[in-house]
Amino acid sequence: MAEVYRFLLLAAVMLGLFATAYAAVSSLLLCLLPRKPVLPLQRIRLMLEKRRRYHLLRALLLVPKEESRLDELRSLLVACGWPIDAADYTAVKRLLIIGLTFIGAIAYRGWEQQWIAGMALIAVAAACVAALVVLGCDRLIWRAMREQRRARIVREIQLISSQLLYYKHSRMNLHHQLQRCVPLTSYIRRELQLLVNEWYEGAGEAIRRFRKRLATEEADDFAETLNALRLHGSETYYELLQERIRSYKEKLALIRDGRKEATSYLLFVMSGVPIFYTFLIFIYPWVAESRVLFQSLG
Repeated sequence: MAEVYRFLLLAAVMLGLFATAYAAVSSLLLCLLPRKPVLPLQRIRLMLEKRRRYHLLRALLLVPKEESRLDELRSLLVACGWPIDAADYTAVKRLLIIGLTFIGAIAYRGWEQQWIAGMALIAVAAACVAALVVLGCDRLIWRAMREQRRARIVREIQLISSQLLYYKHSRMNLHHQLQRCVPLTSYIRRELQLLVNEWYEGAGEAIRRFRKRLATEEADDFAETLNALRLHGSETYYELLQERIRSYKEKLALIRDGRKEATSYLLFVMSGVPIFYTFLIFIYPWVAESRVLFQSLG
């Protein structure tokens, strides 16, 4: 019986690890691999398939009944630069929560039947609790990733704007100026290079795609400024660009202050780790010995 239990526990753990690895690798491939253009009929078919998949997941109680409840999560994922469907993410998250709870219950049952040692139970419980805490605080993690991505985008957009302001009296056109700005960037270099490459296919459409790829408020403002400079290029719009640079500096200062506050909160949460460690080292052995003593007396 003990061997069967160990096999079931190992199979449950391997299944959870496989599901997590599959979700991570598939999301990474979706981000890295180039996408083919979707035809209108194919787009309609994909929308219908997505709708049917959502109804199936809703029937299995893996997603909320109201699809509007996923809007915040969908906007978070887009703002983080991860092209993950919110319904699929929620379904995988709930499956992981169910799987981790099942693994913890099996481990506890095995400890009660003395199939596994107490330290093995502690290790399994600690891993399951840590994973459940991460899954429960996933929106906080996504918000932190969004703010970090936003800060890097604002910093590089400010750098590009300053360089464009430097080219104010230059005879170069806007496309050549943006091409000169590509080596100055690192985080949004791919998006800016695509903007430069797609410029002569349609400048307005290239700016719209650039805006959609970054998906931040500051990128929207910068795209509007680029469009105004492309269409007019007068001194007034360079003054607008200078005003944007000042607003970017203010936003970077606000992001730095928010990051300090988040760091202080994280340190407060991490201060509970020594307390938990103290419980494991000093208090839990007494509880275990008392349990054995009461069982022997009973």
